[in-house]
Amino acid sequence: MLGGLANGAKSIANGLARGVTGVFTQPVKQAEKYGLPGFFLGAAQGLTGLILKPISGIVDAASKTA
Repeated sequence: MLGGLANGAKSIANGLARGVTGVFTQPVKQAEKYGLPGFFLGAAQGLTGLILKPISGIVDAASKTA
């Protein structure tokens, strides 16, 4: 049980970290490919990831804990 809780907490932390870093990396990555429009596309992707990746981590944590 403790192992499942530890893995769950790790999943939540990883999801949050990926979401936060995506806010910064996605605009740069897309801007390199598509210029200014890519920057805005990357910003939208980064903000979406900021919401969805931690949620994914929570769902993953629930499944690992169960």
